[in-house]
Amino acid sequence: MNKRISVIFLCMVLIISLVFGACSAKESNEDAVPGSASDDIDDMFVVVTVNGEPIHYKEYYEMCIIACEQNGISPDDEYSDQIKSMVLEDLVNEKIIEQALSPEEFSALKEQQIALAQSYLKQDLDYYVENVAMADILAELGEDYTQEEYDSVRTKYEDEIIEGSGFTRESLINMYKPDIMSTEAPQILLNTFAPTQQQVRDMYDEEVASDKDIMDTYPSEYEYAMMNDLPVYYVPQGARTIRHILIKFDDEISLAISSLASDEYTAAKDMLRESALASIKQKAQDVLDKITSGEMSFEEAIEAYNEDPGQKIDKGYTIVVLGDLQETLDKAISGEISFQDAVSDYEAYIEENLVQPTLVNEFAVGAMLLQDVGQISGLIGTDFGYHIIEYYSDAAAGPIDFESVKDQLFESLQQQKWRDMVDEWIAAATVEYAEF
Repeated sequence: MNKRISVIFLCMVLIISLVFGACSAKESNEDAVPGSASDDIDDMFVVVTVNGEPIHYKEYYEMCIIACEQNGISPDDEYSDQIKSMVLEDLVNEKIIEQALSPEEFSALKEQQIALAQSYLKQDLDYYVENVAMADILAELGEDYTQEEYDSVRTKYEDEIIEGSGFTRESLINMYKPDIMSTEAPQILLNTFAPTQQQVRDMYDEEVASDKDIMDTYPSEYEYAMMNDLPVYYVPQGARTIRHILIKFDDEISLAISSLASDEYTAAKDMLRESALASIKQKAQDVLDKITSGEMSFEEAIEAYNEDPGQKIDKGYTIVVLGDLQETLDKAISGEISFQDAVSDYEAYIEENLVQPTLVNEFAVGAMLLQDVGQISGLIGTDFGYHIIEYYSDAAAGPIDFESVKDQLFESLQQQKWRDMVDEWIAAATVEYAEF
């Protein structure tokens, strides 16, 4: 069970508690688990024994409260049974692993959990500070302040969001704990799971064969993997990296366009988009002129004007030029058909072949039409605004170099060995559940 919660959850709980003056989330639910105070079950009631060792109701009850709150439901909700079952399974598996490891090894595993939980909590608190509280923090600090003063005020705002959520930092760490007990080996054990070079090579060959089969058939899977930083072992033909500069619509216009599109008001959406594009065309053209005249490099223009926060300058986006569309692309390049005709052909192709593209249709066609590394497109309008696209680099088709991935394959085999061991321990354990 994934025990990480998001800052959205924390902020929502804070808002609710501030508006309604609610008690803490923990207090409001403390009697909500069926079989707790209402049924007078003793905290030391044994809910399950694992190889003769008990897990008591108190531990189970506290984890149920946390898990249900994390999922935004009451513990006595009709949908809570699955969560409770997962909690009990987690507790059983953790007990089995604790019994199998030495105290030092189990302690190391718990430390890994806590370290990851702390990093997740920090990420979300950073997001809260930067996107919600920063203006208030700076207003309170004034113009001149030291790093120590900033840290002090920032901590105050972090404490406010935590207090408003109804939890302490310690209890939040428990909520954020990732379920690594049965999936990730303690670092101190990894040296005992050392796969051979041949095992690593065999795994590489298997991954290459699998990726080749998938990505030659569905090239968009490669695009998706690269966009989401997933492991890749094979590059399909036609893969390239592109970067772009987005001059976007105002947020209100973007929301209106999205709403009209989702409600299938196509004509109204198109009219609004064309009007919005006209309003930003001069700004976008000025940026393009600065690039084509040599006044600015593309990278400098990205840093100065790009309004796509998801793009990393040194990475950009990946697209695979579809060989089946080459005739259409050639006609568009020669001027035999219009850009919009090429987009229509592309839309028909992805629909007929059940392709799930990762990029907007006009953007994808604009990126495919670029012929040489370093080439820059004209202005390409989409539902988001105007794009200026650069053909940034090529990716050589074929298997990824073994040396570049052997370390991650080695670690993957180590972790798989751990999971296999845990599965064996679980299968061999004697687990007896009580009725309650």
